Amino acid sequence: MGRTANAFFIAPLWVPIGVAIYAGLYLMQPSDMVTFYTVIAAVFGYAATFVLGCPAFLLLRSLGLTALWISVVFGFAIGVLAWVSFVFLFAVSLGYSIPSAALQARKVFDSDHIILLGSGFLGIFVGLTLWLIARPDRPGTAD
Repeated sequence: MGRTANAFFIAPLWVPIGVAIYAGLYLMQPSDMVTFYTVIAAVFGYAATFVLGCPAFLLLRSLGLTALWISVVFGFAIGVLAWVSFVFLFAVSLGYSIPSAALQARKVFDSDHIILLGSGFLGIFVGLTLWLIARPDRPGTAD
């Protein structure tokens, strides 16, 4: 398996690790709930990485925009977008209408600043790890 493929399988592991630490230490949840949150975080972390991160990576690499800071910015943005998407989809799964779920997702920007920043920073870790493994800045190393 190539460096880029490895990067896309390894980098998203930051999301369930971060959520497990947050749920276990800060929320002090029982271990079965920490496991549940961790599995959900892994699903959304990998989904965001493949649905948003992979196209962004391929587009930026094709445009020659391979600097580390670009990975940081895109990682943060994708992390925030993944959290907002999670809130939206969770609201829909609870039976909210699409407009009501969109309103719930919009409220994230008004009230959940710490969680929003946390998801952005997890995105940064994913973006940095992806960049460090795939090294798209080096010709011939990203495959």
